[in-house]
Parts: sequence; structure tokens; C-alpha cells
Amino acid sequence: MQYENPEIPEGINTTDEHPLKEFVILSSGIIFVTAALVFLVLKAAEYSAQLIPFAFEQQLASSFSAQDTRKPSSTQLYLQDLANKIARTQELPPEMKITVHYVDEDTVNAFATLGGHVIFYKGLVEKLPSENALTMLMAHEIAHIKHRHPIQSLSSGLVLKILWALVTNASDTAGIIDIIRLSSLSYSRNNETIADEEGLHSVFQIYKDVNGATDLFQILLETRQDLSFTAPEYLSTHPNIKNRIMHLKKLAEENGWPGIKKPKTEYELSL
Repeated sequence: MQYENPEIPEGINTTDEHPLKEFVILSSGIIFVTAALVFLVLKAAEYSAQLIPFAFEQQLASSFSAQDTRKPSSTQLYLQDLANKIARTQELPPEMKITVHYVDEDTVNAFATLGGHVIFYKGLVEKLPSENALTMLMAHEIAHIKHRHPIQSLSSGLVLKILWALVTNASDTAGIIDIIRLSSLSYSRNNETIADEEGLHSVFQIYKDVNGATDLFQILLETRQDLSFTAPEYLSTHPNIKNRIMHLKKLAEENGWPGIKKPKTEYELSL
């Protein structure tokens, strides 16, 4: 048998396609798969967080609680009493105690964190025109605790921190301050909607109407600012205030709860 070694035809290893096309396709595929895996891991972390005993949350937040050794002011006692009323309307489990902290600073801020701790700043409380508005604010934050949103946020934050450490080869771990901060990351739109609805229900349960429940939203809308109801930044770009007011107005109408007015239009705000 005779073997031959024919010449390779010209152009057999070339293509009319741009050489970067395959690279872009492969890179896009890797990015998509990575993003999908991260999304699934975060969702699994959020779901698993709900199975964590609330007592564990309280233990994590014990150092944070121990830092507040000041004698409660009359304002804090009033806020605590109101929080207790709200907790009863939301039928929180017996072990889920709400602890109010009042910070005498002009910061416009309020947030819920681990172990049932809710922090309110004077700068925000003094802007509220009525107890109804205050109740809506407090009930919203307490609803975050009821639905375990802080521990879910913490779980997601820790997962992201771990993934980032693996990618960057970092070796630092989160201390108690980092834990509190991670538990106060911005909640999802769905979590905010849940807290809004729970808050409105609490307002009706206490006052038998929902008058003033959206005053806080309206105040920030009139000053052209947006609201997220979360820490560390109380003012945010999402979710949209008008949409939240209209959603609560629709919910009130469906349940026969009087009191919510339609948000002002841009023309009305300019008058």
C-alpha cells in the first residue's frame, strides 16, 4: 500500500466570521451561567434564612443591643408602647420581641435590623405630621422583622461577601458591625410591598381607618425625593413613591378602609 502526503488546501483553517465573535459568545455564556448560579445561590440563602431560629438573630444582635445603655427617654418609651400595639395587630410570635431605639440626631432615617431591633432617628420622626403616619412607618419596619427580611438580607449579603472573598482571595470576616450592616441592605421590591401592606393593615386595626397612612410618602414626594424604608440610606431611588401610594390606595378601597387620598400630580405640586 502506498501512502501519500497531500498538501493542505488553502483557507481550510480560516473563516469569514470575525475572530472575536466566538470569544464574545463564549464570554457571554460564561457570564450568563455565572449570574444564574449566583441568583440561585442567593435565593437558596434567602429561603434557608427563614428556617433560622429567631433566638439566633437575637444572639447575633446582642452586642448591638448591649451598646445602648442609656436610660430610655419619654419619646423612646412612647415609641416602644406604640410598637407593642403594632406587634399585637401583626400577631407576632411570642418570642419575636420588638425593641425600639430612638436616636436624637437630625438624620432622616429609620430601619429594622436583626433580633427585633428597630431604629428611629429624630430627624425623621419630627417630620411626621401625625401618629397615623408614625404608625405606618413603624408598622412597615416591624413587618420587615415579622417576615424575617433582615436575616434574609444578611444571608444574601454574607453569600455575596463570601463569593467576593473567593474571587479576590480576601481572608477578612464580618464582625458584629458588618453583620448589622449586611442585615440592613436594601430589601427587594416584593419585600417592600409586603411591608407596606402589613403597615396599612396595622394602621386600620389601631385607628379603624387609614387616614394619614401615606403622609410620609406624600411629604417626600413633594420634596422630589424617593423612599425605600430601608437602611443604611433612607432616601433612595426605588421603589417609586407614587406607585406605592396608588397601590395602598387600591388596597384600602378593596378592603373598605377610608382615608387614603390620591397623590398630587406634578401640576398640583408646582402650585
